[in-house]
Amino acid sequence: MYRGFVFKFRTVAHFCSFTAEYRNKQLVDIKGGNVDFLFKKLEKEAGAGQMVVSKSFYEEYHTDLESEGFGFTPFTAQDRETQLYLLVLPVLPKEATLSVPETKPLLDQMNERKMDVQKIKTLGGVYPDMNMKDQFVRLRLTTKRWFSEKDIPEEADILSFQQEREKVQAKGEEVLECDAVYNGHPRLLIKGIPGVGKTTILKYFCFKAFEEGKYPLFIPCVTLPNIQSWHYPYVSEENIERFMLHLIAFAFLYQNKTYDELNSNEQKGFAKITEVVEGWARKGEAIFCLDALDEVTDPLQRKDILRLVSLWLKSGAKYHIYLAARDHTFARLSEDIPLASVTPFTIDQFQDLGRKFFRENKRLLERFDEESVRQQEIVISVATTPLLAILVLAWFERRGEFARKPTMLRFITAFILLRIWDRLKDPKFQKSIDEIFEITLDPKAIERDRDVSLLIDALEELAWNTVMAYQSGFVSRFKDEKIINVLDNLFINKHPNLPSGITSHTLLKGMTDAYFLLKIAHSPDYYTFTHLSVLEFLAAKRMSILRNGEFLHAFFEFMSKEELFPLDVLPLFSALSYENLERAITGLNRCDLGLNLLLGDGMAFRILVEAEGFIREQTDNYQDRLIIQEHKALLDDFGALKKKFLLRFAEYLKENDSNKLREYSKLFNATSRFEDKELLSCLDYGLFEVEAELVKARDTLLEQMVNYRIVEEWKTDQRNLRRESKEEAIPSLPEISGVEGDVLRLDSEGYDPEDKNFNYYRKLIGPELEGFLGSPNLKHSSLVNNAVFSPDDRYILSASDDCTLKLWDKETGKEI
Repeated sequence: MYRGFVFKFRTVAHFCSFTAEYRNKQLVDIKGGNVDFLFKKLEKEAGAGQMVVSKSFYEEYHTDLESEGFGFTPFTAQDRETQLYLLVLPVLPKEATLSVPETKPLLDQMNERKMDVQKIKTLGGVYPDMNMKDQFVRLRLTTKRWFSEKDIPEEADILSFQQEREKVQAKGEEVLECDAVYNGHPRLLIKGIPGVGKTTILKYFCFKAFEEGKYPLFIPCVTLPNIQSWHYPYVSEENIERFMLHLIAFAFLYQNKTYDELNSNEQKGFAKITEVVEGWARKGEAIFCLDALDEVTDPLQRKDILRLVSLWLKSGAKYHIYLAARDHTFARLSEDIPLASVTPFTIDQFQDLGRKFFRENKRLLERFDEESVRQQEIVISVATTPLLAILVLAWFERRGEFARKPTMLRFITAFILLRIWDRLKDPKFQKSIDEIFEITLDPKAIERDRDVSLLIDALEELAWNTVMAYQSGFVSRFKDEKIINVLDNLFINKHPNLPSGITSHTLLKGMTDAYFLLKIAHSPDYYTFTHLSVLEFLAAKRMSILRNGEFLHAFFEFMSKEELFPLDVLPLFSALSYENLERAITGLNRCDLGLNLLLGDGMAFRILVEAEGFIREQTDNYQDRLIIQEHKALLDDFGALKKKFLLRFAEYLKENDSNKLREYSKLFNATSRFEDKELLSCLDYGLFEVEAELVKARDTLLEQMVNYRIVEEWKTDQRNLRRESKEEAIPSLPEISGVEGDVLRLDSEGYDPEDKNFNYYRKLIGPELEGFLGSPNLKHSSLVNNAVFSPDDRYILSASDDCTLKLWDKETGKEI
């Protein structure tokens, strides 16, 4: 009934008053004696900033308190039966102080900000805040421009955007964690897609500044007063520093106000405050963090802010200056402006976050460690930003496993479309994670919201045309006029009964506002999908409504066009429903015409893997044999098709050229793998008992096809079978003594145990062992004295000075 109190603690005294009020209630489980007396007696064991609490107090509050930085140390009371805990208070940040009374508003705001940056909000506060110092996941930035300034000609747009960007990225980019950026890049523009962690990075920089005794001023750009009407006139580059210091100090103190709205005392106080801020700047003690420039709706104001900050960065200021925004906001910057991009989450960052997320639940943490490795390809293709990573972790917390890629993409798409992230920022939206999941997973939630339903229909149309509409094939970016053209001709015109006010332009705005589309920084008239996986998912949904002839044509395009091969549209489509699976089987049967088999087999593999996952998810989750019975004919067709392709996949592994095997690995690469041993049953384990380089290449290809743990189990089983088989075949050892005619003497004076010369052995022992005794065969750690043939002439037994016997297969030369 006292839950939530921890978020009100601002001082140690405040906390102590709370514990004094409730300590008797929390110590009722101490056995016998005067509770209040015992409490006071035990308090002597607590040092400064500590307090003794009971087991019930710990069980009730430890999760919330630990998230606030408190610590618990267990110990046993003097009765040797009562479990108690020593509660250790966190070291609260020291409050800043100044002697000038007029600066109190600045100090109040600074201390409030100091408290704020100690924590990171988790999913809008649905989960307890994470401690910045102990739990901050080290986000990374690329500190060189990701792309050249020149525009790509439209006619050369087939994947050229991605390919050219990859070339530029390969030229000496430096990827740094936040600490290295803070220490080495004090003046920087920071860009990134929504939810990638730009605000968290700026808050971390403020946290670092407070630890160093500096004074950070953090502001959202929307709080800046209008540049054109600001009371302090901007004259030239010479006074840009003073202008910006005054502007930011005002926004830091008086959000959503103008200077003229201040009374005379406030204006006098502001004059004193600007003197203080200027003093911090001169000493290099200030740090300025401006967030979310893209959220400034007035284009003139946004342009003015970017222009002034660019001049400010060039002014030679001796303090930290950071400005963050979505990618497109930093359009056509000059090359000398320092720019960094927040990099997508990596698997190690995701696992780091997950371990912090589940640290209170050891059972779930162990399962998370296992599943995040086993399904890392699926996880990392979806959890590309901190926001999406938290959603994936929330899913895992509820389900105890990660879902397949189509299921996760359906969930995330609904979360974004239903504007759950925006609603979480509203204090009135008091929802638990369970209620959020209930809203997001409701299959009719989107249909009930007419605006959202229209938006996803339009997005699916646009996604499909992005992939298939142009003769040149998939394009990674498209101009606004093309988007309008697609929406006008293929959506608006086909929906004559649309609500009034719905136009292609309003739909385009909805797509960008909902974070599905992003403007491209160097070409702001161009857009791209925020997440490629979402584009593929939406295109796969749109594919479901194609007429049969259109579908087969599109299917053949995907099977045969290299520019479409990297996309997951067809595999995702095949795993969305039984109806889709049936059409995919038809497509595979009809499109398997022997043309470009390598490319086609790679796509067929990805379709079969995702389809198998869909079938497994349906039957495993519902445990309903009626599902299998209802679709028995379809599942039988799928089984036969899968078996045919598995035999073909096995042929690739028989290739004896390691370079070709590596090429095959690229074509069979997918975000999912087979989760059964059917393919392995088609293989001869002897393929993996050859030259090391070839085995390595085969291992890589095989692990692209089948989950690596299943591969390891299969290999272990095969090795055990061979060992058992050999043990059964080993004959009883012959009697050596008295078999002078069959014993080979190896104690020649010229014998050198380190000699690796085959000719030496051949000369020494004679022609009967030629072809077998190539050194280092028949070598022991000491001098070999004797060797004898088995009665059936298949084995050789050798003996050495170190009292060891070794049995050899004469035909193969291998030690048994």
